[in-house]
Amino acid sequence: DGDDGLETGSGWSSDGLFGTDLAPVGNWNGACWVSLHYDSIPFNRNVKLEQALLQFYISLVTGNGGISRVYGQAIADAARPDNASNKPSGMTLTANYVDIPLLDTVGSVTVDVRPVIIELLSQPGWVNGNAINLIIADNASGLNNYGALSLLGQVNSDGTPLRMAGG
Repeated sequence: DGDDGLETGSGWSSDGLFGTDLAPVGNWNGACWVSLHYDSIPFNRNVKLEQALLQFYISLVTGNGGISRVYGQAIADAARPDNASNKPSGMTLTANYVDIPLLDTVGSVTVDVRPVIIELLSQPGWVNGNAINLIIADNASGLNNYGALSLLGQVNSDGTPLRMAGG
């Protein structure tokens, strides 16, 4: 149940870049963070997480594409990002992250974010049903080679899917 948004130098927005549902990831011309909020993660602290797959859709590629990283907000129950006190750029992020491979073609991309989710489930105060924020950070190289992540509509009308399994 993604509630997605984008933060650039001009602030956080649930609309994406330039009023579209697109968010640049990779080597954007300036710092950029894509936030993916999930209201309820139905896992307990002691569960053995077997799978945590984040799937999104790249709608366009500029230059040679780009490389990004997925982090989590290091907090047990995350509030939705906003343009005030809870911007992705000011969040404490997980020590664990997952590299997203070079985004150089249009289409669906799936990334195993298990190390990030395991760290989030280990936060003090974590209980079944807490919310999380996943943050995709570009490398801010300014090379303007990036893939544009579609915040909704392409992979799943409910936003960016996160599929988890454990036992």
